[in-house]
Amino acid sequence: MATLNFIVKLSHCFSLPAPYEELLLPIVVSADNRVKINHHALQSHNIDETVDLVGHHLWPHRMKVTQACRTVNSSILGHLLGDFSVLDLAYGAAVEIKPEAAPDFYLVHIPVSGYAELHYGEKKSVSTPDTISISSPSMLSYVYMDENSRHFNIRIERIKLEDHLRNLIGHEVYTPLIFEQETPSRSSAGAALIQTLNSLFMQVKTVPEMFAHQQIIDQYKNLLMSILISMFEHSYTDLLRNGRHNPVPWHVRQAKDYIEENLSDYISLAKLAEFVGVSARTLQNGFRQFEGVSPAEYIRGRRLQRLHQALLAADPALRITDIMLEQGITSFGRYAHYYQERYRCLPSETLKK
Repeated sequence: MATLNFIVKLSHCFSLPAPYEELLLPIVVSADNRVKINHHALQSHNIDETVDLVGHHLWPHRMKVTQACRTVNSSILGHLLGDFSVLDLAYGAAVEIKPEAAPDFYLVHIPVSGYAELHYGEKKSVSTPDTISISSPSMLSYVYMDENSRHFNIRIERIKLEDHLRNLIGHEVYTPLIFEQETPSRSSAGAALIQTLNSLFMQVKTVPEMFAHQQIIDQYKNLLMSILISMFEHSYTDLLRNGRHNPVPWHVRQAKDYIEENLSDYISLAKLAEFVGVSARTLQNGFRQFEGVSPAEYIRGRRLQRLHQALLAADPALRITDIMLEQGITSFGRYAHYYQERYRCLPSETLKK
């Protein structure tokens, strides 16, 4: 089998407690694409070439060199792990980066050296080798990296990570999965992530044929996602820690059954609490603990799911408002906004598909 070998000097083999040792790794890629981890290596002074490769692995974006020389000395090693991307990236110049569209994926930033800033609207996260940063979908608006900055970046599609979360919590994800933006790199979570990446790249180095097997690729992907969801702090952490192994109380189960049977009708918290025979506060607390959302958020999530299914199955000639009304939705503009937040497209776009 013909192979293409890249010899790439990697200074990102994160072995704790000395995380940044230098290795010379031979990377083997099968020419007939049987090896599923595909690698792209680039060292370039060409800005357009650099933007194209980073855009292929992470996101389409615009980049501006902020230093006087107006050029880059980029060093890039990209791994495509199925539908995951892992990118070792250094521009060799101070740059500003803006995504062309709101990212619909999670981006894990593991700094090796230098200084970077990650901007989330009005908020800013400083990225140094002491921290691991996780950007949640649609939140990252701007990145600054200085000339010494080198990052490992892991891109995970939103739907993949939310599906993994759903399997862990045992029900649908009704509100966005939002990670804490900064985690110490030497925490247990940081160490687990770094050592897993070490293992992955050492396997790529020594036994690249392993990755001709989709099952092995899936195991690495699932392990990375499990580490992120189980060990890093996020909006579902309390639910995973407090409610995962406890049986759902009867009043929450009964309320969920009532919601399913009456989803097309108006359902108030007071009416729902009266039906199941508990106080509104008890019902609120039960949903928060065992579903991770309030009853109102749960109802909204179920209506959005039904609306999505109805749009996929509907005749494209039908009106969006008529389909919404069938699902008990009367606040058309508000739910169109909720729908776009959840599915990253307008209801009309789903209907056309």
